[in-house]
Amino acid sequence: MTKICEIEFIKLKEKANKFLHSSFDELTHEDVKDYTVLKDNDYCLIIYGKNNKTNKFEIHWATNYPSLIIDEVLHIDENIVVPLIPSKWETDFKLSGFYQSKTYENNLDNPSDYQI
Repeated sequence: MTKICEIEFIKLKEKANKFLHSSFDELTHEDVKDYTVLKDNDYCLIIYGKNNKTNKFEIHWATNYPSLIIDEVLHIDENIVVPLIPSKWETDFKLSGFYQSKTYENNLDNPSDYQI
């Protein structure tokens, strides 16, 4: 798997801004330089890697549809943190086997982190 270079990161962040919901807003290249791109299409953007601060595997995502995040994460074997899930998506995540996690402190319209 290829690491994310700075130029690619800038393009990913720009693309993430086109979706209604995203966990990319506060990311820097330094945060995710060792991550890999799992999905990059017109409906969903997902990157994956190990957060060096929390020592947990996580994804960062941008999409308009929670099912696209859920489907992708359920194919990964690791215990994955999915940060900044909008409250209106919580039921979808809980019904898919995720549980609420307090990995990060969130203030953006009360989004939550979920883990599986």
